[in-house]
Amino acid sequence: MERTDENFLPASMHRPASLPLSCILAYVPLLFWAPLAADGNDPGHRHCANQGLWCTISCAVCAAVLLTAPLVLLGEAGLIHGLLVNWELLHWSSRLAYGVLALTALNAVLYGPIVSVKGIYTGITSAIPYRLPIVGRIRLIGAKNSHEEEM
Repeated sequence: MERTDENFLPASMHRPASLPLSCILAYVPLLFWAPLAADGNDPGHRHCANQGLWCTISCAVCAAVLLTAPLVLLGEAGLIHGLLVNWELLHWSSRLAYGVLALTALNAVLYGPIVSVKGIYTGITSAIPYRLPIVGRIRLIGAKNSHEEEM
C-alpha cells in the first residue's frame, strides 16, 4: 500500500498524546506550582495549576478529617460516647444530622485522593486537562490579563 498525503493530517493539526509533565505533576498535592514554573504565561498551564491547587486543598481537608476523626469520635466526651449514652433520647432530626455529618466526612476523605489520581491518569492518557468536579470552575490562580478567554 502506498501512502498518500490525503490520509494524514498536516503537522500543525497533530495534538500531543498527553499533557506536558509539569501539567501532570500539578495534580500531585503540593506540586501545583510546577506548570507556573514551566510556563506561567500559558492559559493551559495556569488552568492545570489551578486544578492542582484545588487537589492540594481537597487532600489537606482529607488529611484534617482523618487526623481529627479519632479525637472527635473516641474522646471521653466524644461523639460515640454521647451517642451510646443518649441515642434513645435524641430526636430524629439529630440522628439525621449525625448521618449527614458522617456522609460528608466520608466524601471529604474520598474526594481528594480520587480527583488527584483521576487528574494524573487523564493527563497521561489525554491532551485535554482534567477539570475537577464541583470546585474546578472556581479560579484561584487568575489570568495574567483580563482579555484571556476562560478554558
